[in-house]
Amino acid sequence: MLLALAVATAAAVVTALAASWLLALQLVRPIRTLAEAAERIGQGTYDIRVPLPPSGEELTTLGTAFNQMAAALESTEHRRQALLADLAHELRTPLATLEGYVEGLADGVVAADEEAWTVLQAELARLRRLAEDLTAVSRADEQRLDLRRSPVDPGALVTAAVQAAQPAFAAKGVALQASIDQRLPAVAADADRIGEVLANLLGNALQHTPSGGLVEVTAPRTGR
Repeated sequence: MLLALAVATAAAVVTALAASWLLALQLVRPIRTLAEAAERIGQGTYDIRVPLPPSGEELTTLGTAFNQMAAALESTEHRRQALLADLAHELRTPLATLEGYVEGLADGVVAADEEAWTVLQAELARLRRLAEDLTAVSRADEQRLDLRRSPVDPGALVTAAVQAAQPAFAAKGVALQASIDQRLPAVAADADRIGEVLANLLGNALQHTPSGGLVEVTAPRTGR
């Protein structure tokens, strides 16, 4: 009788220990996986995800929340990289324009008149705006570039972009012409951003136009 009781007690203890070990294993393994994944995210690996445990509501909720956080961090990092790449590209255009005008002024090819100084001031303002964008990115609290809308003359924007691009076109031997409808109405837009878009379009046109070619910029009025 005592032997049977002892055997039953021992079996119960072994069963309890086994159950405790399995339960601990089910708890420790997902937590260890989460810890390792968190360490990798801290090292900049944002594409890491953790498998969701087959059981345990709390652990499943924790794993789901972790994966959502990792996905958000990965998306933010992609946006940051794309924004920095865009800003690096945007910097090339005003720098090239400034370089062309400074060289033209030094060689006497470009007259030091009001038009030249207007272009130089506009390109310096664009560089200042891009520097502000870089500051915003470094603080990592901006998910998109803000727009500063105000009534602007679209014809004036096109004219300024064409004037700024003229030295680069002339240096390559590509003609640049503009046809602007003087009846264009004012539009609500960010003048700096539209200027960047036009500068990029003209830069791409110059890149893909051979020497002796012609690039025409038109700004017609459509509708009433």
